Amino acid sequence: MENKEKIDEFCNRLTTKGLKPKTIKQYKATLTLFFILIPKNWEKITIDDIEKYIVLLNERGKQRAVIGKTGKGIARQQTNPGQLKPSSISNYFSGIKKFMQHCGKIDVADAMEMPKVQKWIPKLIDLKAIYFPFRSKTKGELEKIVEEAWKKWRINKETGVDKFYIERNSLLFYMLANYGMRIGEASNLQKTSFKFDLKKPIMVLEGKTGQRTNVITDKTVRHVKYHFGQYPLDDYLFTNKHGARLKTEYLETIVKRMLGSMGLEKYHAHDLRHAFVTQLLDDGVPIQEVAKLVGHVSLDTTQRYSDLIKGRVQKAYGPADKVL
Repeated sequence: MENKEKIDEFCNRLTTKGLKPKTIKQYKATLTLFFILIPKNWEKITIDDIEKYIVLLNERGKQRAVIGKTGKGIARQQTNPGQLKPSSISNYFSGIKKFMQHCGKIDVADAMEMPKVQKWIPKLIDLKAIYFPFRSKTKGELEKIVEEAWKKWRINKETGVDKFYIERNSLLFYMLANYGMRIGEASNLQKTSFKFDLKKPIMVLEGKTGQRTNVITDKTVRHVKYHFGQYPLDDYLFTNKHGARLKTEYLETIVKRMLGSMGLEKYHAHDLRHAFVTQLLDDGVPIQEVAKLVGHVSLDTTQRYSDLIKGRVQKAYGPADKVL
């Protein structure tokens, strides 16, 4: 069997096991590159080939020293482009090891020593550092801030700012900040994600860790109902003007550019989630509740935040619910 056919067989097997499409796509990309750099049939692969693969990747710097797009895209420069991070090597190893096991090459898989990866330490972010434009603002004032930020990055590209963009981007900030959701979960929000007719309205979030349900506030219900009322043909909450769902990458771009326009260049969309978790733990919300609320699979992940802010307890509240 040829390499491509074996990779497809492997990916199909992962699909039947219930792995997420994004994970399978990453594995496929890893294996495709592996056989480009190591042009041998999968049956003849040895541990020496795998070690050579990592060396070649480091030499190439994954050919991602600079990734750029013209027009509306963002240029992104990799730090230390000639050297892969241990976490990146670990991800490559994981895909190749599973593939070797699938192929019955247990000796090769067992010989692969996973690189040691430094324990991840979360960012501790002062919520006020991100929300200084928001904390004391009314809905109208916030939308003015968002409008000014929009103008800064749209300068010379169009005249005026469409109300649609202002309302959509304000709502995006609100949902990310008030519920600590991942940007991918925000991208997946649609009409069917919300259950307004229950005694306590809920929102079903779908992301990399599966589904979870969060109770939502009356204020959130009003904002979401208003949005879908204004744009009744849209199935998803965050779309372009034609009703097409916005992908994760574009939502990240929106948040990053707006934060940059507000003088917060060092922050990203996921930092809103870090800020949310930090704030809740700082407010004294039980760690188990925080983990459940934000969808941490392992309590250890939440504990890392708690260890860093231990001793600081304030009154708990939904951080951004004072914004809109």
